[in-house]
Amino acid sequence: MKKLTVWATATLLICSAAAVAAKPVNIKYTGRKTTFFGTEYKTYLVRCSDGSTKQISAWKKDEWCVNEKRKQCFSTQIHAANAVCNTGN
Repeated sequence: MKKLTVWATATLLICSAAAVAAKPVNIKYTGRKTTFFGTEYKTYLVRCSDGSTKQISAWKKDEWCVNEKRKQCFSTQIHAANAVCNTGN
């Protein structure tokens, strides 16, 4: 019986932690920008399930980055949106 209680508690904690993570709710195109060196990119606002609004950028067809920096990039828009909603950026 004690093992069942421990197992049930652990399962509940794992499931509740996954439910708390913010997820993207809406992605809205906000415009085009150009860097100092002439590289064009597009910016998008991501509304997260926790109520926050954060920015991602598209540098190429398959390079989606958190904010306007090219430090944390992904191959799809949804992966970048998930990352920006789950970080403090």
